[in-house]
Amino acid sequence: MFIHSPQMMSYIRSSRGFSLVELLVVITILAIISTVAYTSFSGATDKAKNSKRISDLASIELALQSFRQDKGYLPLPATYNATTNLWGYNSATAASIKNGITVTKSGEAITAVTAGSSIGGGQVMDTLTPTNQVGAKGVIDPSVLPKEKLSQDLLDPALKDIKVGGSQTFADFGLGRYVYAVYAKSAVPASWNTGGMTATAFNLAGTILDDQKGPITKISGDFDDKFSGCNGNCPVSLIGPGGATANLKNNDTANIPFPINGF
Repeated sequence: MFIHSPQMMSYIRSSRGFSLVELLVVITILAIISTVAYTSFSGATDKAKNSKRISDLASIELALQSFRQDKGYLPLPATYNATTNLWGYNSATAASIKNGITVTKSGEAITAVTAGSSIGGGQVMDTLTPTNQVGAKGVIDPSVLPKEKLSQDLLDPALKDIKVGGSQTFADFGLGRYVYAVYAKSAVPASWNTGGMTATAFNLAGTILDDQKGPITKISGDFDDKFSGCNGNCPVSLIGPGGATANLKNNDTANIPFPINGF
């Protein structure tokens, strides 16, 4: 015969497992905590990348100013893949705001990168006389600024580590590099000094992820539509196209150097 004391009955009751309702409550609380933690982590990651981009643009701007102080002019943007012109300067094509890029994949490996219909880099034209080239748009890389001016190759943190064909990075195609454009006053109408020793003002651009607007364009540099060199005919910036079309202003949604299709 077993005698169940009050203490024993209390122990038996307290040893029961969770009820279904209790389990559901616990699972729901854990799911909420996980969602909040993931959202916070994603936001912190975006903020860290934005800080890196803004810091990179500031470093490049200082390096360009130092170059100009020493040389008396600004360097030309870099040229990439002449056959496809992926975010490189193209002396025969008018610059556009963005470049549609398509990647080809085999499984998870990227095997090819091709340009879309809109070429990013190229000529920047006078707004009064669209046939007059007043600048060039492309990207910043070590061929533009020597190491004594910019100690390292600065790349957009979102793209710099993506491989193409197992060996090349997107940066080899100009993707993930910061957009760079220079202004050079024409010595003769309809001509532009491609020797690159007359550029006097510049713009830089990178993509910043905004919580509300999504990708927006951060533009820096000392060129704007009030620049005295072009006698009131300046584009809003050198990053957008010239002529009568809309030019890119700071914080416009222009997706530089995005979008990239195929992921």
